[in-house]
Amino acid sequence: MGLATAVGIGTFAKNSVNNNSQAEELSEVTNLAAQNITAAQIDENKISQIIHVNINDPNASDHNSASSTQPLKSLSAALEKAKQYLNRGESTKIILDPGLYREGELVIDGEQLTPQAKDAVLVIEGRNEEVIISGAETWHPSSWKTVKRNGIVYYEKDWLYDFGNNGGAWGEYNPPDVIAHRSEMVFVNGQPLKQVLLEKYSYTTPNDYQGKGTYNYLGYEQPDHVIEPGTFGIAELDENGNKIYLCPSEEIDFSQAEIEVATKRFLLRFFKMENVVLRRLNFQHSANEIEITGAAVMFGPWYGNNEFRGNNILIENCNFSWNNGRGLSLLHQQNVTLRGNKFNYNGFMGVDAHTLLNTVWDNNETNFNNWRGHQGKIVQWALAGAKIHNTWNGVFHNHRTIGNMTVGLWFDIGNRNIMIERLIALHNIRGLALEISPGPFIVHNSLLADDQEVNFLVENAHNIVVSNSIICAVNGGDSVQFTSASSRTYTDSLGQILGQNDGQEVPIYLGSTKFQNNLIVANQQKQALIVQKTGDPKLYQQFLQQEYTGRKNYYWAPLKKTFGIDFQRTNMTNLNQWANYTKETNYIWREPYFVDSENYDFRLKADSPIKQIESNLPTQQIDSDTIIEMRQYLAWVQNKPINNSSGNFLQKLRNFFNNDHN
Repeated sequence: MGLATAVGIGTFAKNSVNNNSQAEELSEVTNLAAQNITAAQIDENKISQIIHVNINDPNASDHNSASSTQPLKSLSAALEKAKQYLNRGESTKIILDPGLYREGELVIDGEQLTPQAKDAVLVIEGRNEEVIISGAETWHPSSWKTVKRNGIVYYEKDWLYDFGNNGGAWGEYNPPDVIAHRSEMVFVNGQPLKQVLLEKYSYTTPNDYQGKGTYNYLGYEQPDHVIEPGTFGIAELDENGNKIYLCPSEEIDFSQAEIEVATKRFLLRFFKMENVVLRRLNFQHSANEIEITGAAVMFGPWYGNNEFRGNNILIENCNFSWNNGRGLSLLHQQNVTLRGNKFNYNGFMGVDAHTLLNTVWDNNETNFNNWRGHQGKIVQWALAGAKIHNTWNGVFHNHRTIGNMTVGLWFDIGNRNIMIERLIALHNIRGLALEISPGPFIVHNSLLADDQEVNFLVENAHNIVVSNSIICAVNGGDSVQFTSASSRTYTDSLGQILGQNDGQEVPIYLGSTKFQNNLIVANQQKQALIVQKTGDPKLYQQFLQQEYTGRKNYYWAPLKKTFGIDFQRTNMTNLNQWANYTKETNYIWREPYFVDSENYDFRLKADSPIKQIESNLPTQQIDSDTIIEMRQYLAWVQNKPINNSSGNFLQKLRNFFNNDHN
């Protein structure tokens, strides 16, 4: 399982770097990082039982034999039949034919199966990418009552659910605005409506890092006062009539519209399961909460002893999109592979992992997440496109994280032996963040650009090598920031599971960080190339003079004093003085002349003075469809006019899971 790799690498101390060539040094650290990380190893040849499901077959019935000619009608019935086979130790595949399966709140618990089930394989597979598992119901337009009041036309219907407010358990860091505590979602012709609050609450957070806040009901606002085109609202309390109100966009013919209302709190949960495959499935419209346990799909559970709660998990070519909370949660798992998945358009987070051993993520994307959190004024703390905790032995190849209203890719607390290669992090709040982790981290051939606060952030982490990457502050914040607080610790929960310690608190500082063969650029005068964010000035100075190594990096910025060698920009200096301070070597100050970095074309012009190094860098043009989609999504999130002439974002919502999008 690669355990020896995580334990044996040690640290990359500054004076341990030898004088080998660049290729030899990178080969050394890359081999260390990737050694023995095999992730999921599932023998699908063991499958002896096939269960067919086809919701669109007129002969389908949950009482059928589940053959290809007599398929079941629902995934829930297929799971119940699969449990019978697993209990006999028979590996089983569920094949779903294309269709929209409006099901959810399905659970398969390994502790409720027989011991024979442990070694059996369970595959749940879509026949192609058009299999959708949705937590939303269709409510026909004829079932709604038309209301015309004060010049507003909207529609109402009885509301039979009480989802309530849930602001999370992060104490003073819970979302300040109650709109982020809600779970309701409505889609009209595939377009999401924005929720407005009819029932008003004040919210008070605890004065600590944990616990839920308190709510004080302030009263009810009539729908015609707050409902407008593109919005909906809920009257959940009995005294307010238990109604849902919606007002679609003006161009929609409501009588012919498809109205989908999210009613399922989650879609699928696997508790203490082994040898599970999810393939070619789309998980959408789960009315889940901000909490970790509210993911649309979860492998766990979250609660329990500090032990592994799942093993040998493969998820490939799946979409987790337009869920209110999180798309996927991986909790206390080992040997996990994520390949070719999309975790996009989720209300808070695409995917999160807590206590993960031996994992490979290849060719996934976490784009356009945290629209709900942004609406409720929470963009960081516990949220990201992908957030990774307590993970040892991980390889992250070809990951894309674009347009998140939060951090793009965040390794937070206790991560060891992580290799990140060919990452694209573009226009998030923060791009790539490494925090409270001993590493080592290998970041290679990656593009980090135009994030709103910072492209690359290191907060109390060490054993880091960043090589052959482009870090470019276009119109956003700084290129690189470091934080050197003196009081950060983490609980080594994976070490405790593996019997290496008793789960003690481990202090963590900045340390042993190497930048080599990178292109680090700032486009605006207000941006820094490398600067301290906050923390202890003495620790920061010690880090720069004793633990930081720079070699063969190319730099450029409009202002030359864009390097910080003191606390919070109090002493900005130029490259020569920076090199004298840090002992960086073989550095070059040269404007790269990108083709068009403002529009995310990071190729070098033919007359670029650094054209000779282009093949060693991730110079590339981000495809125009992605950029249009990102800009229109951000306009929708920020309540700005959307240019429908380019037709990418809103048109794609209707057919988000079709073959053209995939």
